[in-house]
Amino acid sequence: MRTKILLLLSGIAAALLAGCTTADTPPPQEGAGEKDYLNAGVLVQAMDILNRKYVDAEKTGNDNLFEAALHGMVSNLDPYSDYEPPRAFDRNQKRRTGELSGIGVTIVKPHRNPLHVVNVIPGSPAEKAGIKPGDTILAVDGKDLRKLNFYQCQQLLTGRPGSKVTVTWNAAGKIRKQTIARKHLVTPTVSAAKLAIPGIGYIRIDSFTSHTPDEFLRARKKLAGEGAKALVIDLRNNTGGLVRSAVLTLSQLLAPGTILFTATQRDTAKVETIRSMKLKNLPPDTTTPLVLLVNSFTASSGEIFTAALVDNKRAQTVGMRTFGKGTLLSVVRLANGGALRFASGRYRTPSGKVIEGRGIRPDHAVVTTLQTLHKLTLQMRRYPGEVRPNAKDAVTDTQLEKALSLLAPPAEKPHDVTEKH
Repeated sequence: MRTKILLLLSGIAAALLAGCTTADTPPPQEGAGEKDYLNAGVLVQAMDILNRKYVDAEKTGNDNLFEAALHGMVSNLDPYSDYEPPRAFDRNQKRRTGELSGIGVTIVKPHRNPLHVVNVIPGSPAEKAGIKPGDTILAVDGKDLRKLNFYQCQQLLTGRPGSKVTVTWNAAGKIRKQTIARKHLVTPTVSAAKLAIPGIGYIRIDSFTSHTPDEFLRARKKLAGEGAKALVIDLRNNTGGLVRSAVLTLSQLLAPGTILFTATQRDTAKVETIRSMKLKNLPPDTTTPLVLLVNSFTASSGEIFTAALVDNKRAQTVGMRTFGKGTLLSVVRLANGGALRFASGRYRTPSGKVIEGRGIRPDHAVVTTLQTLHKLTLQMRRYPGEVRPNAKDAVTDTQLEKALSLLAPPAEKPHDVTEKH
């Protein structure tokens, strides 16, 4: 058995050292030292012992132990890095482009806490099961999610269309449990494009995928045709996504060559400057007044988008301090078809500010509770044609009202909103 494991690891190591044929695989580091070979031998020894003596044989096996070793090695670095086995990599690639097979929830994962549902795709299996924004997912197929990281939880919820997953969640203090069939979903990232008041449009961007730039362009054209002269862009609960998608969307609002952010990586002292792009047959809109809505779950690419517009004096912000994720993630294919997802650099705003661990302070602080934000999300579903419904049970969106007050002509200002700092 020891020989088989050694041959297995040797083969994998050789493949890794030789490099993959994919273009995104970095060149191998030269000169593995004597201690490195000793460590590899210790790993072989540990796998051999567990394979022969661990009490539950079904939990061992070369593949299981090797994947567990990779998971542990990478996920120990930070909350965002991990190893993606081949099947997980394929699923995650679809998710990164905006297409996946799952139950249809947008989630965040506070450290060592249950999953928090911030949005539910209309018509999705999750919505039909009764899961709502504000609920917390406690377990998936009986696995307690508190000790897992965000990506591990996400992998449990996604899977083959038609496959089933048992979800346990807390709905306003009531514990519910139901088996839900996964479904292929193409998630719209621009979930709302409406007039808030005459002359002012409202666009909500839930995340950044490969579909976002086109969706955003369609939303802008729609609202311009309806008479919008200014825009409120809602980035609340936008947990990020593809950086390139954020760059292409920003390029619709900033002159070509405008600095969007800078990035530094460990293996070079060079500072990389990312600038807005010249889009074919699409001149940028550099004059429409903009106000961005942000909160504590606006993160990653959502923060890049926000900081680029704020630092370039293109927009004002209203809401709460953002999440503070300033690491750039790289996904590198491995010889076995899986991939490493890891933090390869850190970014700064155009003015040189650090976002990691600090977030972005809004220009106009308007504090609201998470419960209120969830009520507003549900309210948009209940009154799909209205951003500010005139109904007895309607919740006032104080952050949106503040944004509208900054954009509306003096004679058409919405009612005053008290700011809380």
